Amino acid sequence: MRIRNYEDLTNHGNVKGRKMAVDIIEAGLDAGNPYNNTLKLLSIKDNKLIFDCKEMEVVGDPRSGPAVYDLDKIDRIFIFAVGKGILYMVKALEDVIGDHVTGGLAIGKHGDEAIVERVDVTFGSHPVPDIHGVEGCRKMMEMIASLNLTENDLAITVMGNGCSALACLPDEGITVEDVEFLNQYGLIDNGMNTEAMSYLRNQIDCFRGGRMLRALRPAQIVNLLGIGPGGAARTDPIYATPYESFLRNNLWLPNISDCTTPDGAIDIAKQWGVFDGLPESIQKKLLSNPEVSETLSYEEYESYNCRLFAVMPANMSALNASIAKAEEYGFETHYINSYWHVESAPVGGYVAQMARQIQKTNTPYKAPCALFETGELVVTVNGEAGIGGTNQEFCAYAATFIDGNKRIVIAAVDTDGTDGPGGNFSPDAQARGINCLTGGVVDGYTAAAAKEKGIDLFTACKTHDTSKALWDLGSGIAAVQDISVGDLHCILILDEDG
Repeated sequence: MRIRNYEDLTNHGNVKGRKMAVDIIEAGLDAGNPYNNTLKLLSIKDNKLIFDCKEMEVVGDPRSGPAVYDLDKIDRIFIFAVGKGILYMVKALEDVIGDHVTGGLAIGKHGDEAIVERVDVTFGSHPVPDIHGVEGCRKMMEMIASLNLTENDLAITVMGNGCSALACLPDEGITVEDVEFLNQYGLIDNGMNTEAMSYLRNQIDCFRGGRMLRALRPAQIVNLLGIGPGGAARTDPIYATPYESFLRNNLWLPNISDCTTPDGAIDIAKQWGVFDGLPESIQKKLLSNPEVSETLSYEEYESYNCRLFAVMPANMSALNASIAKAEEYGFETHYINSYWHVESAPVGGYVAQMARQIQKTNTPYKAPCALFETGELVVTVNGEAGIGGTNQEFCAYAATFIDGNKRIVIAAVDTDGTDGPGGNFSPDAQARGINCLTGGVVDGYTAAAAKEKGIDLFTACKTHDTSKALWDLGSGIAAVQDISVGDLHCILILDEDG
């Protein structure tokens, strides 16, 4: 199981509802592992390496169809990967391509398991970069330069969520500390969303913005994304961004074209009120030539004749698997929303009140029903030093609104297994090798249990210190790390007391 503390989560409170909610979330987390999906994309037949899966193509891809590479005519194959849990995709590549893999480098998140053999591995920090990730990117760029790649070589890039921090190689004159400050100050302290932060990150970096991909020329290139073909982390079925729009509007994936500009970065920093607080080196870089972007344009990318596949389409990913599990339990299921860059606690409160309304009036849905949400919530920390995460805060705040209700259970996770940076929030958790939760599960008994134990859920949310509170209540979900396909929320409204 991906979930490491199943028994702790399901032995109290609304036991029946908790078991179903945790099982539903587990089904989604299990489907969120990209290893099997990557295997479905790859095959070798008649000594030809074939990438072929229509569902993993971006809508309107002009090069639609199988990508076929004759191994008799390929001199070398290299794999370059960056992202949270990305090693599962690299492992699948190794298992299919085998001895044809010459080498490469993968950068994962601290805590990922080093499961590959033919590709070097290093680890970095997320959501705030660290020196280890930076040195990993430096090593990758130096390795690529040393290979003297030719048109007879095949380079496979593998990128996914987590590139926002793990793909980081500051430009000349900008230190690692400057970039760490940028991410902490903008993303965490001031609540900037990842799109806005990407404008700044891409314009002060030697790796991001397609620069890494440019360095691979003139090799043949296949770009694999650990996301859905709809764009971003949006593996939910309501998104289907066409190929050209997807590539022309990319902000964060380093292995396709980039749309950011220095002027855009300056404007966004000023809109968020952070420009004057940025390190002088970053301000200087942005202002040095604001009309010229060094990132990879759509037109340049298209001239490379790359192939592109996104291995986590909606029907093979977390949301659909969770919905299917809920339907096995007899719930009528409803996909209700995809939240992007909205503050976590208010959304938790809103969803909890919606669930109460359904439970009382059977409108607009009739119990028993299961509501599902995806997306990416945010928490603006404002200098607080608590340990928590967006999905944990969502659950902790929701618990206060369903207090005493015997028919509602709410669960929320980040599918990568790490909801926030984590830390030493509990000696008991640390003794079990757990320093980061991926979310939580709460019910109508959680708030009363918190009061009995002297835990103030409102204060935990206000100080963003929800990990300890949820763990002590047996409501914090710990999971094995993997790639992220966004947040996953499940709200159960039962037709009987749990």
